[in-house]
This record gives sequence, structure tokens and C-alpha cells, in this order.
Amino acid sequence: MTMDERTRPVSVDDLFDLLGSSRRRFVLRRLAGRSEWVDVEALGRELAAFETRDAAGDGAGLLAVQSLHHVHIPKLADADLVRFDAERNAVRRADSAERLRASLDDAQGVISGLRRVDADGRFADSPVR
Repeated sequence: MTMDERTRPVSVDDLFDLLGSSRRRFVLRRLAGRSEWVDVEALGRELAAFETRDAAGDGAGLLAVQSLHHVHIPKLADADLVRFDAERNAVRRADSAERLRASLDDAQGVISGLRRVDADGRFADSPVR
């Protein structure tokens, strides 16, 4: 990935897709401001405990670890927001993760620009009725 690609914001559509999962948001929150590697199994147990609001049993923790390992971490890695080390079974924030902030600013503009939609699915301020 070039320096330009590392600083280019994530597209608004990709941003909404990436942040549409509470598990991916959890991972990004846990890795924010850290540069060290975090064990995926420990992260999965923490996620399961967070989701159940209790100390997670082995079953819930295992399912969370599998979900992180096979779905959520690869998706975040593909977007260059995290790095995954298979030998360590650990994840850390990618150097280019700061581009997420620029993407959030772009998304705020999109959200601010949303218009009201009437009952027929048309924009309320549209001249076409």
C-alpha cells in the first residue's frame, strides 16, 4: 500500500459496512491508541464478556474468537485498519488506521446532508411527485 492509499479516507459506503458490526467496532475501540499486539483469544473472551455482560463461558468465548478470526479481523485487515499476525494469533492497529478519522468526517457530511423522505419513498423537498 502506498503512502497515498494509507492516508486516503475509506469510502463512506465501506465505512458504514465496516462499522455496521458491533464486533468490528469493539475491536477498533480496543486497539485505538495502542501499538502493541493483542492476543485474538483474549480479545474474543473480552468481547464475549462484553456482549453477555458477564464473565463469558468457554462456549461464548470460543464463538467470539472464531467470529473475530474468520470474519471481523480479516475484514478490518482488508481495509488496512488492523494487522494480523497468524504466528502470534494477534492483532494490532495498522499504521494507516488514522485514515478512519478522515472517513468519519466525510460520513458526518453525508449524514448531515440526509433529507426527509415521504411515505412514498420520495425526498420530501423533491419537485417530482
